[in-house]
Amino acid sequence: MSGIYIHIPFCNKRCNYCNFYFSTNKKIIPAFITSLKKEIKFTSDKFSHLKFNTVYFGGGTPSLIADSDLKNILSELRNNFEISNDSEISIEVNPEDLNEDKLKIYIDSGINRLSIGVQSLKNQELKFLSRQHSSEETIEKLKLVKKYFDNFSLDLIYSLPGQTFEDIKFTLDIYKELNAPHISAYTLTIEEKTLLHKNLQDKLFTKNSSEKEADLFLELSEYLKSSGFLHYEVSSFSLPGYESKHNSKYWNYEDYIGLGPSAHSLYQNTRWNNYSSLGKYNLYLNDDKLPVENIINLSKDELKFEFLTLSLRHNGINFKKYESIFKEDFKEVYSEEIKIL
Repeated sequence: MSGIYIHIPFCNKRCNYCNFYFSTNKKIIPAFITSLKKEIKFTSDKFSHLKFNTVYFGGGTPSLIADSDLKNILSELRNNFEISNDSEISIEVNPEDLNEDKLKIYIDSGINRLSIGVQSLKNQELKFLSRQHSSEETIEKLKLVKKYFDNFSLDLIYSLPGQTFEDIKFTLDIYKELNAPHISAYTLTIEEKTLLHKNLQDKLFTKNSSEKEADLFLELSEYLKSSGFLHYEVSSFSLPGYESKHNSKYWNYEDYIGLGPSAHSLYQNTRWNNYSSLGKYNLYLNDDKLPVENIINLSKDELKFEFLTLSLRHNGINFKKYESIFKEDFKEVYSEEIKIL
């Protein structure tokens, strides 16, 4: 089965490390919702033969939009796509947006998995990352989440300037105390055109060396594995049975359809992406056109390269799957490379 990704391109403010596409202009949310509904309808006409078992709301900050808008989007998806009743339906949320009423609405809407942008439970680190929540507030919100959701993921950003593994362990230990079944751990990446990049150029802090980053990652991964977590993808750790079904589609080279500005899609040997501009996105859909910026038809060699790269990021190369896709014996095709290894 396939997956659906929906990009909700709105945030209250830009975090100083983020270079994702989004807007802080909430006045244009209604126009976006109208365009998204059109895109859902037009896209479903092209892919009516597909069946889906994952839906993922990413961003941006999907928890920022009105609950009524979220319900309408989910209703539009179900009316236009064949989505199985046991689908994993995930939404990215920020701790400060959560309350009991919102969590109840998520449950009533069929959402069954949260991806929560905690990043750290040390206030000094949250301040460095320009996050809007405090450690104390977040812990209370996570206790509330546990009343309604068994399946949730907590984000962690590590390798902050001057950070030690003991600092990371402080946050991880609270995650474990809260019985988090999934943890996504991302190294701090200094992207161009972000405030952190400017601060680095202005020598306001020193970036960790790649050796330091690697050491922290090894300590982190070994600690989580010793605590019963499966390291099933480079940045992803889960208790058994709590792997992200949607994100696993990317690593398993399965079909997924992306909706919303800047969203990417893969179907068979074709990749495409939408414009990273709300203006262009709305303009195209107002003209009853899909807002596709680029379409790439991958050659067999390109497909094989992507399959192998993604497999190595995930659980390793599945020979049977390789042979079913490419109709050739992996060990024969790569016999010389295998000898070298």
